Amino acid sequence: MAIEVATAIDGQISEDDKKTWLSIEEFRTKHQDLLDLTYDEAVDISLEELKVMKAVDEPLWPELDRKREDYIRIHGEAELDDEYEDDDNFEDEENE
Repeated sequence: MAIEVATAIDGQISEDDKKTWLSIEEFRTKHQDLLDLTYDEAVDISLEELKVMKAVDEPLWPELDRKREDYIRIHGEAELDDEYEDDDNFEDEENE
């Protein structure tokens, strides 16, 4: 996906939190072995990695929760139009 986005915006890719940047071709060369995997091979590797991954709490989540609560306290809960409250009605409108 990084290649697709970088290609679309004629950009570069960083793997180290924007300390260094790779051209699309450099990234492709560096990770060619991964890019050559089949879908099933990639899924198998991902499933194995999931077994050893540790969950990381995003440090911004508590701040986002606080801001969301502040917004609701000031502005109230979001109110949807009646026509969009039922997902079935929304899907019907999309198909027209």
